[in-house]
Formats: sequence, C-alpha cells, structure tokens
Amino acid sequence: MSLDQPYRLLNLFTEVISNAPTTANKSITGLPEVDEVIATLSDQQLVTLLLRVRDWSTNARSSHVAQRILHVILKKYPPERLMKLPEINGIVEALIPYSDRYLKHVDKLLQESYVVDYILREMDDLQVDGIQS
Repeated sequence: MSLDQPYRLLNLFTEVISNAPTTANKSITGLPEVDEVIATLSDQQLVTLLLRVRDWSTNARSSHVAQRILHVILKKYPPERLMKLPEINGIVEALIPYSDRYLKHVDKLLQESYVVDYILREMDDLQVDGIQS
C-alpha cells in the first residue's frame, strides 16, 4: 500500500483469496496473517485501503476481492474507530450500492444452485426408478 500501486495490491489479495486452502480456515481472506495485517493498519492506511475497496467494488471482476477485504475491515475494527476516519461518510455512501448489487448477485447464484440441486436429485430418482423397473 505504501508504494501506491492499487493494481499490484489487488493482485496480491486476489492471489491470497484464490489460493486459500479448502480446509476449515478461520481466515476471511484465506490467510490469517493477511487478516491480521489488515487489522493493524493505521488510520491513513485504513482510509487508503477503503478507497481501494471502493474502487475495486465498481468492477465485477474485482468485486469479490473488495467484498472480502471489506468483510475483514468490518470484523476487525470497531464501528467507533471507523466512524472517526476522514472521508468515511463518502466511502460508505459509495460502497452501499455496489455491496447491495453484489449481495443480490450472490443471492441469485444461491437460488440457482438450489435449482441445480433439485434437478440433479430428480435425475438420480429417475435413474434409480429406471434401474428398478
């Protein structure tokens, strides 16, 4: 972050999230060390990261990374500290529509996964019935 290279930072977070172990992991980003680094940022670094998250949220390709980082920030920092940050009102107002759109997209994917599960179960039932006949 100190190098002011948002694309490299995005790539770093994308790499961490993409390569997260599939085992039960208590980390939001995929690595507990990354979560802890985010949890220890100074106010200025936190504002910079929130501005990056805001920018990344505008692009569908990077919105999942932005939402993960935002999740870490909201989990690790008390609301009182976040509310004292400069520019926080503008950042939050900009993040709300994108977060809402992301939530609707994830909800739609979840509903579609139920349809796929239902179809697969019905196909299994048809196959079992066909074998027994």
